[in-house]
Amino acid sequence: TESVSRVIPSAEVIYQFDRGVGRGRIIKASAGVDGSVTEVFRIIRDESGKVVSRQRVDEIRVEPKPAVFKMGRQGFATSRSSFRRAKIKTMESTAYDPSAGRGAAATFKTRIGLPARFGVVAVDPRVIPLRTHLFVEGYGFAYAADTGGAIKGNKIDVCVPTAREARQWGRRKVRVHIFHR
Repeated sequence: TESVSRVIPSAEVIYQFDRGVGRGRIIKASAGVDGSVTEVFRIIRDESGKVVSRQRVDEIRVEPKPAVFKMGRQGFATSRSSFRRAKIKTMESTAYDPSAGRGAAATFKTRIGLPARFGVVAVDPRVIPLRTHLFVEGYGFAYAADTGGAIKGNKIDVCVPTAREARQWGRRKVRVHIFHR
């Protein structure tokens, strides 16, 4: 007999909410594990040792296991327990509070009509589509529901409860986990 193995790479990443993980934090719970496929062949040779026939007699398959990350549940509320990641981007972030831009025409509503509140972020829709679920490291789970005049390209603006918290946030680089719809 002869066996041939090949690796099935573990590219999948699953995110789960965990009340034990602090606000805006993400913890790697388990690393992804590659899978494999091993095919077993029966080899029949003639008197000179030349292969006459080769028959597959068995296949042993070990499925890959996804990497699992635990996330703090702060931010935009959701009823789902886990998401699949599409990609991660490092973005420049700023913060605003719901009263930002107060004036005669202020509606306190986001671009898609939700009230501005913690867990809502402003994005450039050409980079991250509106209505996309996100996890912003250092902030928490969020929903892309708003746009902004200064939010162009690789920038994100997170909504925090007070102007004081917005000043404390300042301008910083953050890793943004973007999820499948």
